[in-house]
Amino acid sequence: TGQMGRCHKTPNHGITPYVYGVSGRQWDDVPRQAELLKSEHGDEVDAILVFIGTNDFNHGVPVGEWYTEAEEEVMFARGEKEKLVVRKKRTPIMSNETYKGRINIGITRLKELFPDKQIVLLTPLHRCTENEPNPGTGLVLKDYVEALREVAEYYSLPVLDLYKTSGMQPNVPIIKYTYMPDGLHPNDAGHRILAEKIVAFLQNVLYNQ
Repeated sequence: TGQMGRCHKTPNHGITPYVYGVSGRQWDDVPRQAELLKSEHGDEVDAILVFIGTNDFNHGVPVGEWYTEAEEEVMFARGEKEKLVVRKKRTPIMSNETYKGRINIGITRLKELFPDKQIVLLTPLHRCTENEPNPGTGLVLKDYVEALREVAEYYSLPVLDLYKTSGMQPNVPIIKYTYMPDGLHPNDAGHRILAEKIVAFLQNVLYNQ
């Protein structure tokens, strides 16, 4: 799915969700969702959940690279007089042409709008076609999941790894029938599992820091 939600804590540790995602959207829609959230709720936000990425895979968006690397002259000193030296510098790629570039743009915009709020990334779920390489990239869904895990580390964000821990693998027939009848989207029982995992994760992130 292409979803971004805002959660507000209540005294009984309940959650009031506000969903800004639109089904079928990709990472390049995150800035729009973030700006709408900001305009409608300002700073009355406790946590922002970003659950998006499977449609980038489905539409064959190239994964790309996180940064460019180039030599640059900088002033440097280590126990001696400061002098001009050449060092390699990494610059994040901000481009909607690639998956990683889109994530850089999306997370940067979220940080600009909500610098003091907790942002949580959720990995895509398994899907029946996850092991079939995307015709546009030759990559499988796990490649996109691993890219999201990388960005969580780079931006120092917690990640709820649903790909790893949801327990829902639709390539197992009984799991597909019980939780994901179409091989991708959870039914009510599947969403109950997601809700329980999200609540537990948020309680740990927000209250046990």
